[in-house]
Amino acid sequence: MLVYTPDLLQETLEIAKQADYAIRTECFDGNGCESCVLHGKKIIFVDLALSPPDQFEQMLRILCDEVPETLQKMAKEGKISEVLVRRIRRQLASRNH
Repeated sequence: MLVYTPDLLQETLEIAKQADYAIRTECFDGNGCESCVLHGKKIIFVDLALSPPDQFEQMLRILCDEVPETLQKMAKEGKISEVLVRRIRRQLASRNH
């Protein structure tokens, strides 16, 4: 089981930025984090009403759904912490079942 730490959320936000996402933080009353393309720019909206562990889980879901190849490449290049690599692998494996 992965124990959440604030560093994981921060690392996930940095990965999103490296994958060309802009990050917007807003309070969406707990409705969740979402992504969209607006005027050709990829944006992830992070719901500040969620707990940081929930923000992390939703950010990870978005990245695994939308840019799995980027995550795998960054993992191979050693640009992602080993703890997060294991979590990404679990997330990607669960999508394929």
